[in-house]
Amino acid sequence: MIASLRVAELLCARLCHELVNPIGACNNGLEMLGGASPDLMEEAAQLAIDSADSAARILQFFRLAYGTAVERAGPGGTDLKSHVENYFKGHRISLNWSDETYNDPMSSNSTKLLLNLLVVAEESLPRGGSLTVEVLAAESRHQVAILAIGEGARVRPEAREGLNRDLPDSELTTRNIQSVFCRLLAAECGADVSVDDQEEGCVVFSLDVGKDVFSQP
Repeated sequence: MIASLRVAELLCARLCHELVNPIGACNNGLEMLGGASPDLMEEAAQLAIDSADSAARILQFFRLAYGTAVERAGPGGTDLKSHVENYFKGHRISLNWSDETYNDPMSSNSTKLLLNLLVVAEESLPRGGSLTVEVLAAESRHQVAILAIGEGARVRPEAREGLNRDLPDSELTTRNIQSVFCRLLAAECGADVSVDDQEEGCVVFSLDVGKDVFSQP
């Protein structure tokens, strides 16, 4: 069980950061509706609708990535892909995830680890780009690779440190908490996480986990 209060505080802060823009924009749209001229009513309504939709998609994604929703009904590969696609709508990221990549049920922690590692991978693309998810099933292990490709792709130092080192609570920040949470989840399900950014414009995040752990309820 991941029990650090500091981890919980920073994950909440991260979620609030994700939501502040769409909720603020939704509020602006509603305020515009209250005093808008007839020719601006449609624009204001669309702003509120689009922003509310964005906030809902973010909440659905992080409900799975951070919460217990996935423990009650862990999604398989196809459903998981749709949640990820919805989250990245409006981002400067294109997602490459074949329906054949993985279609079996995943354990809750394996699902959370994959979702959170995708967020870390997105952070390595400051100018946008593409994320490609590949899952290779071996006899007793699963290897998952996330390829982050784009101009200026690189792993932030804080993210690398969070993935590679056991940090005390005093060193946890909003800039490293996402990768720290990935490392904690990896420890929970006996997975190995590594990152390679030696090739210019490409960062590869690799996840290696036992098949029995990967697919257990």
